[in-house]
Amino acid sequence: DGDIATIQNRSSSLTWYEVWFMHFEHQWGRTTIRNEDVVAVYGVHPREFAAIIDQKIDMEFVACQSWPLYASYNEDLSLRNTKKWGNKYNDERPIMWDMTNIPAYAFTDTDLQHLTYSEYYGMNCFKGGVFVQLCGWMGAADLWPGRVTDSDYNRREGYLERQREFQHHDKVTRNGEEVIVPFLNIYDKGYHAHMAAWSNGNQRVLQPVWAKSGERFTRMETIASASVATDRGGNERAVNVAKRSGHINRGFQPSMCPKRLNKTFIASSF
Repeated sequence: DGDIATIQNRSSSLTWYEVWFMHFEHQWGRTTIRNEDVVAVYGVHPREFAAIIDQKIDMEFVACQSWPLYASYNEDLSLRNTKKWGNKYNDERPIMWDMTNIPAYAFTDTDLQHLTYSEYYGMNCFKGGVFVQLCGWMGAADLWPGRVTDSDYNRREGYLERQREFQHHDKVTRNGEEVIVPFLNIYDKGYHAHMAAWSNGNQRVLQPVWAKSGERFTRMETIASASVATDRGGNERAVNVAKRSGHINRGFQPSMCPKRLNKTFIASSF
């Protein structure tokens, strides 16, 4: 809430400005990339450095959670590019979802190795969902072990439930009546999402057309699939933005805190 006392709070010999500067250097990884470099430059103990980073990430995460999870229908409608989206998604509440991976080291524990290895990415990793609305409002959902499939993540993570609650509270007035406008979830072909979306507030799904084995796409199916794929280019850019943080780019390393990684992913994505 813009509380200057909270921003200036510190628990080390460094000034509040030095603490934030050290955190941002570590968070975004543009200059001092390695932890030992940060410790040497700022002259703090490694344990003190870890405590400072955790404190600042917690503060960023709490600030992120204080904002609405999604842009309201009226905000999205008024801020989106009407020339580009007006005719196609008029009166809709579109939201584009995609999965991305955060690399992890190879675990020695067999259970962790099994849970985090993704055959799709060919590595140990964590996977999380990234969304963007047409007005540009974006965010992320929790990281899960890399073995989870896109469809299973979509069904079990809980963001469809959160969207259902949001659309019920964000009713739209049409013809003098308050109506619920469900989310239109735009996915790629990796999701089997229709039943999960329908059971969570009659939300809708838009994907490229599936073709049966051995069959060719019709002309209209080809155009429809190309149209969805073109629109989802905006979501690919959102995924790139979600992974700009140096902390995320470095991946999950030995002795790293998974909760810290998850909070960083959600806060920096927002």
